[in-house]
Amino acid sequence: MRNFVRIVGGKWRSRRLQVPRVRTVRPTPDRVRETVFNWLDYRVQGARVVDLFAGSGALGFECLSRGAAHVTFVDINRVVVERLRGSCQQLDLEAEHAAVVRRDALRWLVSESSDLDIAFVDPPFDEASTRDTALASLRNRIKPDGLVYVEYSKHDSITHAGWERWKTSEVGDVAFALLRLTADTEISS
Repeated sequence: MRNFVRIVGGKWRSRRLQVPRVRTVRPTPDRVRETVFNWLDYRVQGARVVDLFAGSGALGFECLSRGAAHVTFVDINRVVVERLRGSCQQLDLEAEHAAVVRRDALRWLVSESSDLDIAFVDPPFDEASTRDTALASLRNRIKPDGLVYVEYSKHDSITHAGWERWKTSEVGDVAFALLRLTADTEISS
């Protein structure tokens, strides 16, 4: 596995960030990120974002490179969190723009109350129930016009009650989608 990830767009385009050598870290491929950020387009500018199961942080750093107001990186692995903090330092990110949290992503979702514009849900492929639980929790955290990115094995399916698929694609063995709240989903405060 490569030990770096390349930012594909924005002010840090072509910048390489080190990836921790951890079995569960599977950076989102460049081609997938290019597609996703073409879909997200102007929505990233000024957005409040969470990168759950952050791993390499590639998705969150892409957002920051493209003008997101703030990204919270959430991962439970100590080595991953240390590397994410190192990448934030490498990019001279201040706390007002990025936060790295060492915590279980599902517990973080329950404990936080701020509304999000964009959420990235990309746990290890063998944790489908974790992914589906995160999607259920995000229904009360994402703004009505917000989007949730989910990445999974193309051999898997996702449970997304309360969500509609806005965009979807596959690259190799990776399937990915942008979801938005269905019109009948109620947001609780």
